[in-house]
Amino acid sequence: MRKILSSLPGLLLCLWLASAGAAAQSRGEIGFIGFGGGGTTGGPDILLAAADGSSVTNVTNGRLSGIAAFAWSPDGSQFVVSADRGGNLYVVSADGNAVRRLTQNTGFAIAQSPTWSPDGRRIAYVGNAEQNYDVYVVNADGTGAAARLTNTRGIYRDLAWSPDGTRLAYASGPDFFNTHIFVMRADGSAPARVSAGGGSHTAPAWSPDGRRIAYQNDREFGPPEIFVVNADDPFTVRLTNNFASDRHPTWSPDGDEIAFVSNRDSVGSGGQSSAVYVASALDGSNPRRVTEVSLSAQSPAWRPPQNLAPAPGVPVLLTEQGTGRALALDSVTLMRDPLPVDSDYNFSADRRTRVLLFVGNLDAAALEAGLTFEVRFVDAQQQTLTVAPEGVRAVPNLPGVAQLTVRVPDALAASGDARVSVVAAGGAASNGAALRLYTGGSSKK
Repeated sequence: MRKILSSLPGLLLCLWLASAGAAAQSRGEIGFIGFGGGGTTGGPDILLAAADGSSVTNVTNGRLSGIAAFAWSPDGSQFVVSADRGGNLYVVSADGNAVRRLTQNTGFAIAQSPTWSPDGRRIAYVGNAEQNYDVYVVNADGTGAAARLTNTRGIYRDLAWSPDGTRLAYASGPDFFNTHIFVMRADGSAPARVSAGGGSHTAPAWSPDGRRIAYQNDREFGPPEIFVVNADDPFTVRLTNNFASDRHPTWSPDGDEIAFVSNRDSVGSGGQSSAVYVASALDGSNPRRVTEVSLSAQSPAWRPPQNLAPAPGVPVLLTEQGTGRALALDSVTLMRDPLPVDSDYNFSADRRTRVLLFVGNLDAAALEAGLTFEVRFVDAQQQTLTVAPEGVRAVPNLPGVAQLTVRVPDALAASGDARVSVVAAGGAASNGAALRLYTGGSSKK
């Protein structure tokens, strides 16, 4: 049974500080493989772009050759690169000044599709040390030997470690051009296919809450397009739909947006050069270009949060540290989510659950004067519902932190994950977070 919280103000303070950093960097920076960008060799190099398109920096600047893939460390302080044309892994500081070789492959050996474990200790990759493409894990500090996780005749590519560290997503199939998205345990056991339909499915990317996987679908609809599938059921949403090639999705740290590369601004003139774009993770709307087409961007990866303070007055929805889930409590029992849609243990005639949400970084004077909010829910069927809190109050001894009492909307899908965010008066919107709901009783272990 989940424990009732005993020291709410202390917990809120810790989560406020953690959430504030994540919200501040929700747009942040996007790394990608590209050419040019002020480099001395012309690339490919690892470039770093502000997510608002305001700047691009060449990080590796010719220090590595044959860059094929890369992935950020969980704290965003460094990244791992598959270089030497996919032959070896290197760990590089975020500013590009420190480069450390992690593998010692020679000949035709490969070390591709690296992904960093959420605890920062290990890096998984695809290797062929046993004359077959399999998944290996190596210590990120370079100690010890690589451990082989799989031993099959299948194809493995495009690894992605789940945010909770328990699973790996990957693309697999009879050959490199006929693959689907699979998920297996982090020890290589219990593989399960999660994507359905035709085409070749590649480039899986976990949402920050670990509930969804974005991927690239090639050939079923002509040029590649971006889709999102639930990690534990086949519900799928198509995000892009145009004449261009949209590839390699990556989630913003708050889960509200997805970046990807596309040649949509060059294909009309016969060109194939790609740029980085950002669009809504809900439905692919409002796409915007972040980089110049001339950089020929590939394989974007959103940089993890760097714990900077958000702008004053921008609401920060408090989340459980490292999960992307909202700090959500039953208003009566103070139990943590998952929460029932309806409950026998509340004081309302409609039995509908009231959820406590917590918002920080507010103007304390405005809050005391009656600052108003809207709470937005996006359910598992991708419908958006906006409700006003039934109650708003300042949290004692935590200036600028509010507790919102919110009735679960009637039209919300009865079970599964919802996305929740808060909008303060004036339109300033918070980060988004996951909220887990269920039906079939008023208690769940």
